[in-house]
Amino acid sequence: MKKLDVQDQVIPDNVVLHGLKQRNGKFIVRIFGVNDNPKEKRLFGRDLDELEDTLGVRFWEENGQAHTLWSAALYQEADTIREATDATLELYEIVTGGKDFDRSLWTAASHKSLCAGFNEADPDAIIAWNKRMADLVTMDGIAKAIRDRVPAGNIRKLQSLTKIQKEWLRKRLRKADFGEKCVCIIIWE
Repeated sequence: MKKLDVQDQVIPDNVVLHGLKQRNGKFIVRIFGVNDNPKEKRLFGRDLDELEDTLGVRFWEENGQAHTLWSAALYQEADTIREATDATLELYEIVTGGKDFDRSLWTAASHKSLCAGFNEADPDAIIAWNKRMADLVTMDGIAKAIRDRVPAGNIRKLQSLTKIQKEWLRKRLRKADFGEKCVCIIIWE
């Protein structure tokens, strides 16, 4: 998984946006509606067979593959997470009718399905992301304790801090008032 940088981008309501670094070093960002079912052939209320015909492109290889959202090659592979995010937001606009479709651009790019993007994900990147999230969840718990004014002696002192946790704590210390600084220093020591 990959943290998505969505600064200066508008993410539509009621969508799932999920980024994955691929084993080849490229990125895929997948988008679908919160009510879309990967076992069906609909995306944002549009039938994918009809969309395929309307756009004049193929989402499935003709090898007997089931026509489902899970197997439709919709998501453009890109060199950066930002480019992949831009491409997937463009896909949203195309599917929902907010943008004209350029068939030549589509056919020039490599696309993957939800299934292929998942199967070809870089496991090391997923492990690193999960570790980062665990570190940040720990620090969020400390922030909550500080906010709730839990006495410093009741906050579990960490044996050691990861690089991510140290960075989080440094940022927190820059903005903290005196009481928060005392708690942060106790945690850090």
